[in-house]
Amino acid sequence: MSARERRAVWAFWSDTPPWLRRSSAASVAAGTVLLVLGLWGDAAGFWEGLDYLTSMVSGLTGLAFGIPAALLVYSRLTEARAEADLRRQMLRRARVAGADFHRAVFAAFDTADRDTVLEALHSTRARNAALARALHAALHAPADTDELHRLLEERNDAWRWVGRR
Repeated sequence: MSARERRAVWAFWSDTPPWLRRSSAASVAAGTVLLVLGLWGDAAGFWEGLDYLTSMVSGLTGLAFGIPAALLVYSRLTEARAEADLRRQMLRRARVAGADFHRAVFAAFDTADRDTVLEALHSTRARNAALARALHAALHAPADTDELHRLLEERNDAWRWVGRR
């Protein structure tokens, strides 16, 4: 395992709540004990004629390893899926906001006045560049999604006002 992989595992483990770390460690330890006892019982012939007990110990061993897997691994997978869904939703909102922005720009100006429209488009480009930078930053730092939502709402409110004029 490389140093980078070890850091990723450590970050994953330290992000896990303490109660979950303790219960997972206890569960894996219990599973290991049950596994060793099961293997010893097989070698010693202890399980002969004890079919139900064999099934129960086998099931408990699987459960002891399965609970931490479900709590740790699968919860992280669903968390990653939720983040991806949020990112897709933000991109969808940005596309809609861009279309609204475009409509508002052309609705606010008389197209016969070419210089005014070009001037407005240059201003619009600068605002869009700022919005694109904010969107790019939010996509690479999911913790900044509130700031992106605020910027999009500010921009939407401003262009709704322009569209009503």
